[in-house]
Amino acid sequence: MRPLLFVDFDKTLCFDNYWRSLEKNKFEKVESLLFRAENQLLADWLVGKRDYEEINKIVATRLEMPYESLWQLFVDDCRSMKVVDGALQLISEMKCDWRPILITDNMDCFDRFTAPALELENHFDLIVNSACYKMLKKDNDGELFKLCVKKLN
Repeated sequence: MRPLLFVDFDKTLCFDNYWRSLEKNKFEKVESLLFRAENQLLADWLVGKRDYEEINKIVATRLEMPYESLWQLFVDDCRSMKVVDGALQLISEMKCDWRPILITDNMDCFDRFTAPALELENHFDLIVNSACYKMLKKDNDGELFKLCVKKLN
């Protein structure tokens, strides 16, 4: 049996951000609203208690932007994220010796827009996103990792 290779997405395979196409001052407001310090809004989104539409409504209100404009930018940014050059090819080449698993603390938009656009299912034996399982990788003594082992055995 091939050993499992766990790979994360954010800050491992990809360094892009959602809403990265916003003007700098608006992007900084989003960063401040969602991604700085401990943030319950982000925490809830990462475990599926909030969805991307709800979050975008909150962001649009905070930025005083029309929801439809922000929504389209968000979807486009999700679909156009870039992976580190050569990473997916290397992972695919390793599949003869390893069983690559993408396990990520991420949001519902990752499964809806990002993973399909990048065709990640072609490179990984399993993709596990915290938002779908309602828990982070660190929760319950790494229960998501145990779930991966169970699914692939």
